[in-house]
Amino acid sequence: MERVGQIILVNGPSGSGKTTLCRQLTEQLHFPYVHISMDRFYEGLTQRPMNALQRACLPAIYQGFIASAATFAAAGNRALLDIVLVNDAMKVPILHHFSSVPTYLVGLSCSLQALHERNAGRKRRKKILSAEQISAVHEDMLYDLHLDTEQLSPCQCADLIIKHLNNGHQPTAFTRLSREFGHGP
Repeated sequence: MERVGQIILVNGPSGSGKTTLCRQLTEQLHFPYVHISMDRFYEGLTQRPMNALQRACLPAIYQGFIASAATFAAAGNRALLDIVLVNDAMKVPILHHFSSVPTYLVGLSCSLQALHERNAGRKRRKKILSAEQISAVHEDMLYDLHLDTEQLSPCQCADLIIKHLNNGHQPTAFTRLSREFGHGP
């Protein structure tokens, strides 16, 4: 049996429930998926708060993160990618590197108040980060599924994604987004 790689990219502001949803999906999905989180790459930076040199390295770290996830999936693996896409410069590497791998785009949303409440107890999370992200993260994005984590539990969100996959829905948002950015047919 040939293994077909796949990516389920979960995008949303900090505190929208991306990590929680990815953990729920790893428990519920029939086929094994590996959760790959951008936060884990950034946690590898040694100094907190980040110094100027570390901030200067962030674009290269991001590029490495995207390239490694694409290589992982191209090798026949399935990945749950937990990320915050806040601008076009972050979308373009994904469109480039993921072009040969079926990629489902899932957007997560909730109110600014819910983001503040969820991020209140987290270290290294600023209120302003979520406020900035909430307006930028879904701008010019297309999704195969867009879920409201304030209205749906992680289990309900996972159920909807699994139903989408099991019903044979092919990812279309990635292809449409690629065309909009001039990376597709």
